[in-house]
Amino acid sequence: MFRKNSINCSNKRCWLLLVVLICLFVSVVSKTKATSQIDNQVVIKGEQNNPIYLAVSNATSGPASKLGLRLNQGASAYFNRVNDNGGINGRTVYLSHLDDGYEPYKALKNTKEFLEKGELFGFFNYVGTPTSYAVFETVMQSKLPFLTPFTGAEFLRTPVSHSVYNLRASYQQEVRAQLEYLLKHGAKRIGLLVQADEFGKTVEKGYLKEMALFDIAPAVTTRYRRNTQDIELALSILKKADVD
Repeated sequence: MFRKNSINCSNKRCWLLLVVLICLFVSVVSKTKATSQIDNQVVIKGEQNNPIYLAVSNATSGPASKLGLRLNQGASAYFNRVNDNGGINGRTVYLSHLDDGYEPYKALKNTKEFLEKGELFGFFNYVGTPTSYAVFETVMQSKLPFLTPFTGAEFLRTPVSHSVYNLRASYQQEVRAQLEYLLKHGAKRIGLLVQADEFGKTVEKGYLKEMALFDIAPAVTTRYRRNTQDIELALSILKKADVD
């Protein structure tokens, strides 16, 4: 399944896997609903025309807006195609989006607003570690699926949750690939530039763990604020440390 290990795939295959995933959820949910026997066929009451509402909170404004905009465009294009071909098991998929600007408090506010509206199938295409971290407890309490959050954070992978379905590689997997590449090409002094929030803490922890396996340590670690494009001070610190 997608929960424990991430999958590397083309965009087309990723969207197909997501549709299969939603189909599995629809099937499981359907089995819990009342059924009636008509001409030896089992009919699921209320399922044929019952839409699938996916709640989306991500950044469509601010410095991180391209992440949300591109993910939303891709999802809309694919689900439009799915709906034009009859939907998922006859059910139309609707994406309901709210902008969180890549800010945790806004993501939590949006998530609570989605839940208050009801008729929600699950949460989808959330972007970022700090935002996902902020909503995690609320999402778990809702018992609704958290589908393909755009983050490699370990708290979404360990311990395994049957409500969380990861598609992206974990930060630790990405860090390992980066370190192997850098060391293969002769890098010796490796500096870390990390975001000053939950995302940065998670990524830094992954780097330190993986670097220890290679018996190396960061030459320097510096930070920048979330949602800023001003990283000149952080870059000057990296330059002074003479990193490779």
